[in-house]
Amino acid sequence: MRLATWGLLCGLGLGVGCLGSGGGGGSDGSDADADTDGDSDMDTDVDADTDVDTDADTDTDTGTGTGTDTGTGTGAGECPDPAAASVCGNDASIAMGYATGAGGGPTEGTLVVAVTHTAYSGASGGGYHWHETIPGADISGSGALYEIDMCLGAEMWSEDNGSFHLLVFLDTNGNAGGGYGVPLPDAGEPAGEMTLSFSCNAAGPMCNNIQLDCLDGPDCFSFSDDPCECVAGCAGAGICC
Repeated sequence: MRLATWGLLCGLGLGVGCLGSGGGGGSDGSDADADTDGDSDMDTDVDADTDVDTDADTDTDTGTGTGTDTGTGTGAGECPDPAAASVCGNDASIAMGYATGAGGGPTEGTLVVAVTHTAYSGASGGGYHWHETIPGADISGSGALYEIDMCLGAEMWSEDNGSFHLLVFLDTNGNAGGGYGVPLPDAGEPAGEMTLSFSCNAAGPMCNNIQLDCLDGPDCFSFSDDPCECVAGCAGAGICC
């Protein structure tokens, strides 16, 4: 009876300390304990980096390199007139200039000058075209004058046959330059090389000074093949592109 009466009082809201269904004042979802703390700690720090880099880099490259001149100038003061006219009637087939030593090697001997095709056999100096020898050469000081006519090995212009390699070295023991084939230097013999273009449309001979600054023997004349692109337009003896 007491339990029933107690339950009735609780049901009418008149009981104090009545047990809720949740075991301790159960919440009906209307908890007014709202977190009203307004987090007003706003980060107002503005990283205004106003440093201005006024370090103006005024370094000026005043280097005046004095490396090998591989230009193809034809100024009147650089080379004399050719000793002989072109055998194909066009002096653009002639390459000439001064070969000079770079120090550290012999300066007197036979100057060997060769012209080869760059399109093939680059590992052994290129495809043979023509070569000449100049005995009694002295590459000290202003150097020794060389001259070679591409047409002596057949008229084959670069428009039809691609570029050529000019190979120059000082033979000091007389074992190079004889017979057909690309002449190669021995180790210790000064050598140099450059790429040339014999154009049938050029105004005249090429003048190219060359420094013989390699002493590594046949390796001085080893290069990668440069397959040619045939432009055509010159009446040459052959087309190998």
